[in-house]
Amino acid sequence: MAKTNYSISLQEDSKNFITEATLQLLASKSFNKLTVMEVVKRAGVSRMAFYRNFESIEDVLKQYYCPKFEAFFDKIKKTHGEEELVILTEFFSVMKSDLIKAINHDYDSIFFDILSQQTELFIQPQNRSEYYQMKFIIAGTFTVWKVWLTEEDETSLAEMWALLSNLTKKY
Repeated sequence: MAKTNYSISLQEDSKNFITEATLQLLASKSFNKLTVMEVVKRAGVSRMAFYRNFESIEDVLKQYYCPKFEAFFDKIKKTHGEEELVILTEFFSVMKSDLIKAINHDYDSIFFDILSQQTELFIQPQNRSEYYQMKFIIAGTFTVWKVWLTEEDETSLAEMWALLSNLTKKY
């Protein structure tokens, strides 16, 4: 039986309620301590509705944040040189509080996974050596961003971009 527009709308509403509830709960709770039961209670939906839309709480976050990272990488693909810094500045102005919350509430690994996937699609390594080099650069870059964000470093974004660009220019 085909889904009606109404049932599709209800499913989208459930998905949005679940996502919003997850984000609200993560504002004050560690990812590792958050349960599906808490999310569905906050969202006002059933566990069945949760599992109809998502496999896990991690899946909720990936489905929410992946498009944001994809949009950033799509913009980067169309730019060169100093324009990349403008896009990066835009990205951090939009995502900084989410990144800090992810770091503080133990789900930054999800951001790292999304960043890794998007970087791999962007770079498209041609062999194992390039693949490992890319993984090394992603891990280092992500670690630097985490330290920069959580220590409230006074280094400007432009200075960070220059530092990371210099460290990775061989690639």
